[in-house]
Amino acid sequence: MKSESKKKAWLMLLGQLFFQLTVLIVVAASVFLGKEDQGMLIGADVGSFLANVIILGIYYLAKRNKNISLPVKRRHSLLIVLAALFSILIWNLIIGACDFALESVLDHPADPTDNVSPLFRFIAIAVLPALFEEFAFRKVIFGSMRKYGVAVAAVFSSILFGLMHQDITQGIFAFGMGLILCYVCEKTGKLIYTVLLHFLNNSISVLLPLIPEYNANDRLIEAILGIIALALVIVIFLIPRLRILMLNKLRVNCNQVKSAAKDCYLNVPMVIYIVFCIGMTVVTFVIKYG
Repeated sequence: MKSESKKKAWLMLLGQLFFQLTVLIVVAASVFLGKEDQGMLIGADVGSFLANVIILGIYYLAKRNKNISLPVKRRHSLLIVLAALFSILIWNLIIGACDFALESVLDHPADPTDNVSPLFRFIAIAVLPALFEEFAFRKVIFGSMRKYGVAVAAVFSSILFGLMHQDITQGIFAFGMGLILCYVCEKTGKLIYTVLLHFLNNSISVLLPLIPEYNANDRLIEAILGIIALALVIVIFLIPRLRILMLNKLRVNCNQVKSAAKDCYLNVPMVIYIVFCIGMTVVTFVIKYG
């Protein structure tokens, strides 16, 4: 277990270093060309794409895919996918409300417009991440760690997925969505479903701001819906029968998880990766809200 998780940690650390180098090069080039307002977005998208393809792609193509084990297809796949889509939308609204509150407190409203081509944004944010991040995090990482326990593999891959985003609200959202996608992957055994869900989620974030009528009032409405969604989740957990049903579904061997978590996270590359991502999250926060 420890050697397996350590391999993933080294790969993720190398990927992040490659990602940051790409961002630095693209931003420097954009400043030189007088396009600094576009450099960070393009650098982040291109860097994330290349990091996933080159680093985690090499791992998979190096004939180490024998360690990857996804379950066989099970019944009721459509119902599972629809339930997952609904859960992602609810989680999206809740995190959106938190993001809106943070922007309001810091008096830094998000600007939904920029000078980057909508087609580029759609390909870089909706299409490529759906393909390559699902390949990296759900197939390679979740699939190879699954033999140590589904819960351990799901949490491990989702934490890495959240940290990779290097943004507080995006990271929290990615962690939750990662857990949902791991559940879909486990129950259906089909990566195509997680790719589709990832694509639909990211497409909404890209296409929604392109609607001419979309403005600050619409974000306020989204925030209100997010509060309602959070209240709905709380109410569900307050109903004894539903709470017991959900907790039974989530029940795992705590001793096994505790032992596995220790092996997963208490190694040098993982500690470096976590510290590095937290540090870059702070930098992103200062740039975004400073």
